Amino acid sequence: MGVTEADLMMGWLVQSGVDRDRVQMEDKAKDTVGNALNATDLPRRARPETVLLVTSASHMRRARVIMEAALQQEGI
Repeated sequence: MGVTEADLMMGWLVQSGVDRDRVQMEDKAKDTVGNALNATDLPRRARPETVLLVTSASHMRRARVIMEAALQQEGI
């Protein structure tokens, strides 16, 4: 299967000083919509104070709109 984007971002976050135990990954989706839908379960289980969306600058606007819609749909 190889290295996923989630794996790369986990490595970057940990290297940047974030505790690995604080990071929740979604690494099953094949596209942004699937990623957003799959990821809505993560904050429901963990109950974080803050949710951070990590993606490239060129993808952020689209990813943010999709993620916010998915979270809102789930009441998060």
